[in-house]
Amino acid sequence: AELRPAPARPAASPVEALCSQMLAEVRVAVRGRSLVELAVALSAPAELAQEALTLLSARGAVVRRGHKYFAA
Repeated sequence: AELRPAPARPAASPVEALCSQMLAEVRVAVRGRSLVELAVALSAPAELAQEALTLLSARGAVVRRGHKYFAA
C-alpha cells in the first residue's frame, strides 16, 4: 500500500485570525469600538474588519449599538 501524506490543513483564514484580535480589543474597550477604530488599531483593511465583525456578531460574541461594537 502506498502511503500518501495527509492533506495539508488549510491555514486559518485572515478573517479568523483577525476575529480573536478584534474580540480582545472590543473586550477592553469600556465605551465600545467603531469599525474604523478597530481597523486602525489592528492595521486591518476595512473590508476584512467588517467581515470579522459580521462573523463575531453572528456568533454572538459582539453586539452593535449605534456605530460601535461591544463585547456580548
